[in-house]
Amino acid sequence: METSDLTNDPELFKYFFAVWALKEHQKSIQKQDIKPISEQIKALLTTMFLNSNVDKRKKMNAQEMYNELMCQANQGEISKEDISKTSTIHNWIARTAASFKIHMSEHVLEEAEASNII
Repeated sequence: METSDLTNDPELFKYFFAVWALKEHQKSIQKQDIKPISEQIKALLTTMFLNSNVDKRKKMNAQEMYNELMCQANQGEISKEDISKTSTIHNWIARTAASFKIHMSEHVLEEAEASNII
């Protein structure tokens, strides 16, 4: 379809504008629904993540971390409203694991260079 077809047909133009506006509106609504992870929850997730690196028997997936956070909320230690969805926790684990690997690799390289191994 050519641009001239849209400008020559007012009804078609209205339709395409309505569809475009609807898509733009949906995107802005989706962005508003995203709630950042609070610092308190990040600290708890980080502790769980690092504990799993130290002891593989304590390794937790996103659902287990979510359940642990819910237990803490039920005990009144944290607010339920602050707890992120399982999918958000899963994404946080993936980003944190990747960042951790990079950081540890850089650290090992720095130590190796400092001791003249490389």
